Amino acid sequence: MSEREKPQELDLNQHSPEVPDRDPLLAVFDEEGEDEYELSRAQKRKYLFNLFVSEAEHRLANMGYGEAQISPLEAQRLTALAQFSVDQQPEQLLDQPLEDINNLISLAIEGTEGSVGAMRTLLVYLRGMENDQERNQQIEKLEEKVSETMTEFGQVTIEGLILLAEINQLRNVLLVSEIVAEKLDESVFNARSLKMLAHLNQSRDINEQILFHKIIDFMESYQETIDNASPDKQQDRAMRLGYRDSSLDQFEDWVWVEQENSANYFLDRHLKNFLDLREGLWNDHKIGAISGVPGGSSDTTIYTFSHLSLSHRLRLGLGINEGFPVINPVLPIAPGYLGYYKDGQLVKIYKYPENCEETARARELVYIKANNPADEYIYYDLNMPVFYTSGGNHPSRGLNRLQDVWDFSDHLKAHARDFYFDLSRIDVSILHPMVLADLITRNQQYIDRKEGKAPTAGALDMKDYQKLLYPSGVELPVEQQYLFRNLVRLPFRKKIEDDFNLDISEMPLYAQVQFLRFLNIAEPEQISRLSSITHGNPDLRYKIAQSFLACVEDLQYGEAILDLVEKLDEEDVNKLLDKYLEIAKTGESIRGFLASRYKGEVDIDLIERAQRNIILRANQILRQARQTATSKQDFTRLLSRVEQEEANASLLASTIRSIVEEGGGLETVEGLSSAEIIAPEISAEDATDMEKIYAHNWTSKTTPEYWQLLRQKFLDSLQNPKARFRILRENGKIIAFLRFTEMEDEQAQPYIHFGAFNVDIPYQSGKIGEAFLTPAIEAEKAQGLPIRCETNPNNTMLKKYKALGFQEIGRVEELGEPEVKLEIPSVARPQSRLAA
Repeated sequence: MSEREKPQELDLNQHSPEVPDRDPLLAVFDEEGEDEYELSRAQKRKYLFNLFVSEAEHRLANMGYGEAQISPLEAQRLTALAQFSVDQQPEQLLDQPLEDINNLISLAIEGTEGSVGAMRTLLVYLRGMENDQERNQQIEKLEEKVSETMTEFGQVTIEGLILLAEINQLRNVLLVSEIVAEKLDESVFNARSLKMLAHLNQSRDINEQILFHKIIDFMESYQETIDNASPDKQQDRAMRLGYRDSSLDQFEDWVWVEQENSANYFLDRHLKNFLDLREGLWNDHKIGAISGVPGGSSDTTIYTFSHLSLSHRLRLGLGINEGFPVINPVLPIAPGYLGYYKDGQLVKIYKYPENCEETARARELVYIKANNPADEYIYYDLNMPVFYTSGGNHPSRGLNRLQDVWDFSDHLKAHARDFYFDLSRIDVSILHPMVLADLITRNQQYIDRKEGKAPTAGALDMKDYQKLLYPSGVELPVEQQYLFRNLVRLPFRKKIEDDFNLDISEMPLYAQVQFLRFLNIAEPEQISRLSSITHGNPDLRYKIAQSFLACVEDLQYGEAILDLVEKLDEEDVNKLLDKYLEIAKTGESIRGFLASRYKGEVDIDLIERAQRNIILRANQILRQARQTATSKQDFTRLLSRVEQEEANASLLASTIRSIVEEGGGLETVEGLSSAEIIAPEISAEDATDMEKIYAHNWTSKTTPEYWQLLRQKFLDSLQNPKARFRILRENGKIIAFLRFTEMEDEQAQPYIHFGAFNVDIPYQSGKIGEAFLTPAIEAEKAQGLPIRCETNPNNTMLKKYKALGFQEIGRVEELGEPEVKLEIPSVARPQSRLAA
């Protein structure tokens, strides 16, 4: 067997603390014509992953890592620091002299008993810098002092790392200062700090998770600073370090070993993003990587370049001239909303304007019209495929087309002309992404020369946008704010796209938040199942993802959704989710209505409860269906119940709107729930409660004989399968009900009989009864059948009945009591549902 065939014999699962010899393997991987070997791209990545882990384990073992866990006292310190990290309570801000701050930094970084108190004081101090006009200079000085102090100690301590992470959250630029990077290069991690990082990585405490996310953010900024240094400075760094590992190298080793132990999906993917930034060898084979470009294998770069044309059009349609398309892409973040990005992070939010594409094209046509036809030869050059020489066909050779663009630029300068590239005349599919980026950048520069850089589009306030994300239209909790920022960062959008076949911008805002919440608590097995489901059901993947709105009530509904989708066939899943999402939209509409109506003037928990009550019973059906939907017949019954809950949700939403519009307070509606139940299915307990309400309303208003007649009709109706009761509850207690029964008259014509409308006495002074009645009658009228009822002429509701469309059609006497017969005439007379 020849040397060139050896890679076929490699153990792809090699994972050993002994340092393997990677050179023979890497040499083969670097050779051209690698497709002739049997190792696939996935196999290479798998082998290299295990190779890197083995090497990292070996180096960490030499540091004493992994021999013991952190002590309970250290765990308590981390918990306290994590709580301080997310504590947003207003405090008396500290006006400390710089000398005192320096002393506090030294005390904090020591990691002794007094460190926690010093850290808390420093975190309060940092929080107070947010509105300081000289904040950026202060941030830089603090960073340098923290890194300098760690250099003096010779170690990267967990306390110092937390301080740097918190400072990093306050900056408005991506990179740390070069001084900080140099100082950290001179420091090294000790085993204690790495073990404490492992504790944070595996923690189920949300505050500790957020703290660890912030630490990873800082390490990414540190890495980006190294990557963006000039070649001379990178060479100086290499000479300075020599064969010594930097703290970045040690952190990378730690990530290779510990990534698989992450507590949840977001921590795992955040660490994966750090590894992407480090650009390990296997990233050279990454799908979508921009070949020949520094950082071309990072998810931020891949996502940005794959959406360049869209971003260019959206910037034009919005009228955004600030920044540049590659550095500052504008991309959809949710239906109706666009985001302006900087360094892969969401910076500004805009509403999606009407006719955005048309506006963009109209602007372009003005620029294109000004081109000189003599310069349009460039389209011929750009549409010519790149002809590869015998040297190979590596995709980076497509960068050669840049020379044509540069020559064209010289041509324009020589003739003192300007030019705007009409991308519709270029086959961008054959262009190297960097060439397309260059053309779009030149177009932006053209616009800048004509119009300047002044921003023309008005962005939304970030806090106003956050109010759309969370139940009740209020600010997200601190931990959810951080997680959502991660969700909309470009590398995380790319990872969600890869892992779940989902572009989150296609999902409504409220669904994004609940999907995020599930991902943040899901077990690895659930993540794997969800990935299989969304990739295996491409036509349903967005409905499946949006159904996680059920998690607004209880995160455990995520498991119920996974079970149902795996259990049912695609057609049934589609039907079920269609109905469920209609209920979810109803709940969302009520949340929006109440949040807009009260505009933050009331307890937000009340609005949240009102929304939850809309979808509560549908959620319960999802949970029950996990156990029962094992046959087509079971599913038919399940779908029927969900359809009924859809009608119930609509009725409850209408009731809530009516009460609020009639002046009822939010405290009146926050605990309401309603349902329509076939009479024989009403429980004995509910029947007893309803009879009591009926008796309280009528025994004092009529004769005993007439009351017994009403009572018997009510009891008989409870056994009638053609009778439907609509029941309104407050916090589970029945407070109102009414009955509709499908019947036929003497001529066998169908009609609906309305009766037994009762409101519990304590609720009769408000508008609940009328608000409950009105949408119920309107819903019945929509069926087209006549609606008939009888009532006492002295009934105070008679006027309301007539306002709803009832007309008097006669008067009779029953057991000595007068009755008015009323009817709402039919709009049309469809076939009787009884006959159907």
